[in-house]
Amino acid sequence: MGIVAYSVKRGRRRKRTVSIQVTADAKVVVLAPRFTSDGDIETLVRKKSEWIIRKQADLRRIERLHPPKAYAGGEEFFFLGEGYSLDIREGHGERAFRIDPETRKIIVRISAGLPDGERREEIRAAVSAWYRAEAMAILDLRVRLFSRQIGVLPKGILVREQVRRWGSCSGAGVLRFNWKLVMAPLRILDYVVVHEICHLKVRNHSKAFWEEVGRTVPDYKERRAWLRGNAHLFRL
Repeated sequence: MGIVAYSVKRGRRRKRTVSIQVTADAKVVVLAPRFTSDGDIETLVRKKSEWIIRKQADLRRIERLHPPKAYAGGEEFFFLGEGYSLDIREGHGERAFRIDPETRKIIVRISAGLPDGERREEIRAAVSAWYRAEAMAILDLRVRLFSRQIGVLPKGILVREQVRRWGSCSGAGVLRFNWKLVMAPLRILDYVVVHEICHLKVRNHSKAFWEEVGRTVPDYKERRAWLRGNAHLFRL
């Protein structure tokens, strides 16, 4: 049995269950109710150690095969499931960003003569800002479409960079989405949108909830599996 290092987060809202998360950087976090004993947590981690070590190995393999972007010319970036090559152009004037569908390039114009660190940061900022703007526009349209179909309206929509989630639904009825969703094919983005809208009707992940999702997205299991298996493609 391997030795597993972990941290613990206790919360008042967690009533009974203890869960283990392995983050994208292969760290182990145990989420536990406030009064869970250290001994009970250690027992659970030991019991799950083989699964944890396998999960960490998978994440490290993905890290090797798909390292974070260097923001260099020729790198591939995804938008709605399609790959585009990064084309960096230096010049004067304001930073600019656009997609050329004919050449399948993402064209970024940045200031000329920047040191390497500043140059990379300017490219990263341009890419990130464009993705966020596109995500807000696309997600707003898709939420409106599926809200009408499902028959329920959210109180609001927020687009954020969420570390461990593609989407969430607050108790107040506000939907939150990870802006990196616009890198995925539209059918995958739509699954996440429908999933969160259905939480406005059913707050848990019960059989009734999945039946609600299935009415709009009958192949939700396939789409969910695709997202879990391909999330590494959307690392920045």
